[in-house]
Amino acid sequence: MISVDILNDKKVIAALKKMDSFAAPDALRKALRDTSKKAPPRLSKEIRQEYTLTAKRIKRDIRIKPLEQGFKYLVSVSHRPITVMQYKMKPNPWRKMPQGGLGFSIYKGQKEFVKGGFVAEGKQGINLPFKRVGPRPRPFYTLYGPSIAGIVRGDSKFGGSIMGRVERELTAGLSAAVNRRFGAFLRGYG
Repeated sequence: MISVDILNDKKVIAALKKMDSFAAPDALRKALRDTSKKAPPRLSKEIRQEYTLTAKRIKRDIRIKPLEQGFKYLVSVSHRPITVMQYKMKPNPWRKMPQGGLGFSIYKGQKEFVKGGFVAEGKQGINLPFKRVGPRPRPFYTLYGPSIAGIVRGDSKFGGSIMGRVERELTAGLSAAVNRRFGAFLRGYG
């Protein structure tokens, strides 16, 4: 969970004292909406610095929901696992490796190879990466990387640092948005 707090900001307190009681909630609501819309791109940017996912794939798993009449926003992420096909996977990518395997890179700069890995059509007609763990024809299991929720919560390798950086960026962004909105309302442009 990302928590952003600007109640101790002196500029925000001074601007609140100058405003009438009707303009302040509207300005705060608009500032919160503007800041909440910046959460998916910032999360995506921070995740892409450490992981080999695309921005489109990351943003697909991020949802924003307004709560308490726009005074609170819930930024939620999906717990659905991501197959290694989304993590720059290539069948037998390095010629040094023996035939019959999958290469992928979950973390930037770290290549992994799974011997006995193959790509086949899954239950719903989607190509999925599998690894054989026993004699043919079964058993085998699907290869997954960390989910977006696992990355953001810190269950994955670089997750803890990602959450802290995003919180700091959103706090600074919210403070700037509130000051900008309050300034606009005080000048008569709401």
